[in-house]
Formats: sequence, structure tokens, C-alpha cells
Amino acid sequence: MKWRYTHKHPSRLIFLNASGRVMYHLFNFFAMKKSLLPTKKWFWAICLCLPFPTFAQTSFWGGVNAALPLGKLPARHVAQTELDAAVMAPPVFVPLMERLGGEFSIGAPSGGQNQHFELTGDQTIMPGLWLGLGVGRRFEVRAGGAYFRREWSGAFPITVFPFQGTEPQQVSGDLQGEASGVMADAELACFFGNGRFRPYLLGGVRGVFTGDYSNSANIAGFELNLPDQAAETDFSPAVGIGIRTGFANKGFADLGISYGKVTGGDYAPSLKLGVGWYFVGNAVNAQAARPITKACPSGEIKKTYKDIWATSEAAARTKGEEKIKETYDCTAPCKEFIIPPTVAETTNKTRINEAGEMETKYKVTVTFQCQKE
Repeated sequence: MKWRYTHKHPSRLIFLNASGRVMYHLFNFFAMKKSLLPTKKWFWAICLCLPFPTFAQTSFWGGVNAALPLGKLPARHVAQTELDAAVMAPPVFVPLMERLGGEFSIGAPSGGQNQHFELTGDQTIMPGLWLGLGVGRRFEVRAGGAYFRREWSGAFPITVFPFQGTEPQQVSGDLQGEASGVMADAELACFFGNGRFRPYLLGGVRGVFTGDYSNSANIAGFELNLPDQAAETDFSPAVGIGIRTGFANKGFADLGISYGKVTGGDYAPSLKLGVGWYFVGNAVNAQAARPITKACPSGEIKKTYKDIWATSEAAARTKGEEKIKETYDCTAPCKEFIIPPTVAETTNKTRINEAGEMETKYKVTVTFQCQKE
């Protein structure tokens, strides 16, 4: 079997046998491709986020953050039977009866025999750490964990029957509960735009790992330890949006809101504010050092840098030019134009750099313009 490429129809292949007879119909591969292309808009939206990475665009960062679930902390409950077991212990019951001035029972008389008492609490800020790996200009994988400690409180009624035989009295006892754990996220973020402020979408998996719930009660000054409630682990998908901006060339600040399970086990939005620093790469995804774009043409922009360390005046001028290029950019069709920097002042401060060379601290003035070619 042989095949022949036709110059007249470069998109078609004709299959021939040894005698030159056509064995198959013409195949128009261009037409096939068009018919096989997906038509869903979401497919092309995902394709826009594909990074097409290169090693030169790889970056690695770490930082700290603080998260705050915006939903209400779910209430917890303590059963009457747990309190009954705690107060009926011999070392507790008699002294407690004397302090209350009579016999007593847990709960309201009209509440039944198996009451449950509610404990409520509020969500609090969770400090955490996070790490990220950026590959390409749009794509970032990141993971982090935040520590939380939750506290609940409540009250329960106690009916006291005084020794003097007077009418039953109602007093109350206090309930406290607490639990701690870690909320961990593994996320994939897709960034949009190339400006100083870069919005993004994210999706991933969240795990909430809560240790044992400890409960206690206080009745007339007596502290009673109640049975612990078992630890909980919850997993859920998490999605969100955010925005990132850079500072100091390698640093960035990040504000986002995500939706997934939070402490307590319910789905709720969470607000997260974090800062980070790029250890590898030049903040490709965060665009931390993204220049400020100037209109075309622009007037003169003068910047004076007072803390440029260099081995000579020429090296100081070069560093001054590099600094102003990191700060400003030009829109098309203009090109940047830098007037040769001037060393306005040389200080007496010197130091030895990592290469063992003597450096002097210079004050350099640089002028930047956007001009048409």
C-alpha cells in the first residue's frame, strides 16, 4: 500500500495500491478538524487558562495569611444525661447539694427527661502559612494550612428543692466547649490580565481537621468535666475569586474569597488576606514589579534613587536605568527613552559586596520619556 501527497489539494491524502488505483475516498482533514472542535464556551474558557509553561517562567513563593469564615459557627449540644452522670458522682453530689441549699435536678421541670442544651460561638480569625508554585504567566498551584481554635458557651437550668421546704427555685449552670484543628487547602489558580492588579479564579479541595471537642460545666463554682466528643474530618470542594498586587519587586499582597466547608462542618464563604515573597522567579504570576504604563507620548518623569550601591559611577547609572524601567512602561507605538542618568551626589558610605568588591552608595537621578520612533 502506498500513499501520495497531492500538491493541488494539500489537505487531502489519496491512498493508492501498486497499480495506482484509488483505494479510498479523499479525506479532507481540515473539514474533519472543524467538525471535531468543541463548541462549548466553557471549554474555550478553560483553554485560556492553560499556561503553556517554560522553565524560565517557573516561580516559587511562600508567605503568611489570615482567614475568616463569614458564616455563623454551628451550635453544639450537651445532653442532660451527660450532666446527670457528672453531678451524681459521689465526690460532687453531696458538696454541690450543700452549696445549692437543697436537693436538685438538672433541667427545667417542664422540659422532659432527655433535654439537650445548646452552646453557641463565633468564628474567629485563623492564622496560616501557604506556599505556591507558578508555572507560566497564568497558572499557579498553591497549598496552605490555617490553625483555628473555637470556643462555645451556653447555660442550662437547674431546679433546686430547698431543705427548708420552700417552693422550688430555678438557678442556672454554665457550659463551655472548645476545639482546635487545621483547615488545609490545595488549590489551582488561573490569573487574568497583565497589570499591577491581577484578578484570578481558583478551585481545589479543602480539608477541615478538628481535634476532640472538650466540654465542661460550672455549677455554683464546681467545675465538672464532661465526656469529650470525637474528632471530625471534613473534605469538600472549594472555589473562589481574588486579586493580587505586587510590591518591592519580589513581594505581593493577595485578597480572596472562597466557598467551601469551614470549621463546624457547614458550607460558608471565607475571606483570606495574605502576603508572600518570591524565592525563585521574578513574580511572573503576581506581576509584582509590573511597570506603570504611561501614555504615548509622555512628558519627562524624573526619579531620584538615594540608595544605589555600585562599584563605580557608570555602574550606578546602569542600575538607575534598570530601576526606572522596572517602574514605568510605554504604550504602543511609543518606545521608552532614558536621558543618561546623572550622579547628583556621592556619599562617603562604602561596603564590601558578596563578590569582595568595594561599593559606594550613590544618589542617582534618572529621566524617563515615552517617545514615538
